[in-house]
Amino acid sequence: MESPWKRYEAVPENYNAIRDDMIESAKKAGVSTAKLVKLELGFEEIVVNVINYAYDSIRRPILIKWYIVGNRFKIEVADYGKKYNPLNAPQRAYPPTLNQSPGGYGVFLVKKIFSSVTYEYEEIEGSPANHLMMELTIK
Repeated sequence: MESPWKRYEAVPENYNAIRDDMIESAKKAGVSTAKLVKLELGFEEIVVNVINYAYDSIRRPILIKWYIVGNRFKIEVADYGKKYNPLNAPQRAYPPTLNQSPGGYGVFLVKKIFSSVTYEYEEIEGSPANHLMMELTIK
């Protein structure tokens, strides 16, 4: 059953509370310990990017929901920042070269961790929003 959106202010000091809420729900859903580590890593990549880049110095919300569908734990993340599909970001070379600057592998990791990752730009709670949906098999 789909859960309602949870609203948090998209600021760095809220990340731990957001993560802890999601991890607690994942544990209750029966996500295995091994998958919890991966889940947390992928979730962090997405949420931290929204917190750092979605808004221009305006304090705005990040909306998150998670729920179980069959044997999958689904996470949805939305923001009202400028339209941006992270799945279309240029892919970095892997493995990295010696001369390559660090970073840029967040989407690569998210795609590896989750069994499904999709993006839509759509209306959420009355406003246009970036909406990323991720699924992880529970066991």
